[in-house]
Amino acid sequence: SYTDLPDLLRAADVVSLHVPGHAQNVGLIGADQFSLMKPGAVLVNTARGNLVDLAALLDVLQTGRLRAAGLDVLPEESLLRDEAEVFRSPNVTPKA
Repeated sequence: SYTDLPDLLRAADVVSLHVPGHAQNVGLIGADQFSLMKPGAVLVNTARGNLVDLAALLDVLQTGRLRAAGLDVLPEESLLRDEAEVFRSPNVTPKA
């Protein structure tokens, strides 16, 4: 059965993104979506970097609302792991 994104975010312990980076998906997960997620949930993004608002992600990681994030992609692929502030968070597993 189909579940819409807000309901999925409210129910899931782990959210793993697997959607194309089309214009309608840019910023798919931002502050509003993070506010719907369960406290302690985990976000995994191996799809496209432009799907997640990194500033909003960093905020929910620092406040402890999200337990962890696994990121294999960045909004700008030229952005190095050492240059992205989100990767300084101890609860982020960066791309290799």
